Amino acid sequence: MDSVQRLTISIFLWAGVVSIGCNAQRMVAREVLADPIMRFKPSSPIISPGKPFDTMCKLSPNDTINLHVSAQGDGGQQIGGTWVSTDLQGSVDLTSGVGLQAGYAMKYTKERIWRFDGYNGALEFDRIQHGPTAAFVYDDGTSLLQLAYSYQTAFDGDMHIPSIRASTLVLGSDTKVEVGYERIMKKLQLDTSDSPPVLSDVNERSTSDRLFAAIEQGFLPGINIRFTLEALLDNGYLENPYSLVTLWTHWPQEQDSSHVPLAMPESLPDSRTRWGAGIAAKFAIPVFASALEIGASHGWGTWRVEHTSTHLGWEQRLGDRFLLGISAGAYHQTRAQFYRDDYQYGPPGAFWTCNRNLSSYIAWWGRLGLSMYLFPKRGRLLGMFKELTLSLSGRLLRLDYNFEGLSSQNGFTRYSLLGDLGSRESFAGGWQIGGWFSMSAGF
Repeated sequence: MDSVQRLTISIFLWAGVVSIGCNAQRMVAREVLADPIMRFKPSSPIISPGKPFDTMCKLSPNDTINLHVSAQGDGGQQIGGTWVSTDLQGSVDLTSGVGLQAGYAMKYTKERIWRFDGYNGALEFDRIQHGPTAAFVYDDGTSLLQLAYSYQTAFDGDMHIPSIRASTLVLGSDTKVEVGYERIMKKLQLDTSDSPPVLSDVNERSTSDRLFAAIEQGFLPGINIRFTLEALLDNGYLENPYSLVTLWTHWPQEQDSSHVPLAMPESLPDSRTRWGAGIAAKFAIPVFASALEIGASHGWGTWRVEHTSTHLGWEQRLGDRFLLGISAGAYHQTRAQFYRDDYQYGPPGAFWTCNRNLSSYIAWWGRLGLSMYLFPKRGRLLGMFKELTLSLSGRLLRLDYNFEGLSSQNGFTRYSLLGDLGSRESFAGGWQIGGWFSMSAGF
């Protein structure tokens, strides 16, 4: 064997070693992208913080059981709100890749409803909403398709929610695509004999159509980016039947000694369209077994409510079983075009509201969570589960309706006295504490 042949063989061997090494590095990098630490939590670029947004049946693979419990509270003098929800769902594989999913959800709400623009008087409001969910699920290992139907009922009416949701993973390109659609059909029935009472009988209907699409793209060695687009179309009766709005340019024919102006039921347009877009990115930091997340979103709509949010998060793996998550964010919203803190000079048109969620405000929050992943060395956990994930988290949320000052008509304040127009005061509320617990088990 001459020197030229030896050199040729050496080059081929060196190229083969380099190729194997590069492929091994790419495989390791792809394992980083597939790590749960690189997954994004559900979010909406439309719904404001502190509000539930995902009424869809949870998208999960077959042969799993999922339990979600959340509780939030605001101890402010003018809110006194408590919100608790539970959702239990199970998905069973009937045949290869085809299964059925069933569940039951309940939501409990207790809060004060302020009838005079938040200035005077309140109603204690208690409500339990509950009902079953059923879904058809197709899962081939890389794609999920779910056709679901939910029914929920409460003392003030029923709600029907059909939905379709799908996701697919494009193998070899580290791409995940998710789309969904749901329609919420509500029927509201109230009369003056109900507790709490309304001013007049209500028998109205409304619909909400939500469409969303998301795409996740992974980049080696460890970057994951998610783009989200969402639209929400509301039609029908959108008012709060318990709200009264003080119109200072309108007075009852017979004024009483308190000189209180006329209070009218809330008046809103019968349709509203909202759009939103969001982007988030996760960066793997293998040397610390952690990941950094940054994101932002923007939304707008036909009522001219615009909002922008941003968040920053850090997830840290603690050994093989625990994952610690820390995140914080901020949110800003402008008021609806027809909203005023009070209507001393009358409404600007045919619509008026005292809904603080349509006012201008800012919010910020911090969240801390811990997840535990359990896999049996042999057999099954508790005799039935192949894997088990437990998650617990807490959040502190601050909603500031007076950041523009007490004299601004864009925020939400109150008067110390109603009849004599006493001094303005900040809204006594807006500090929310919440907790979440979830369990996901595969069998």
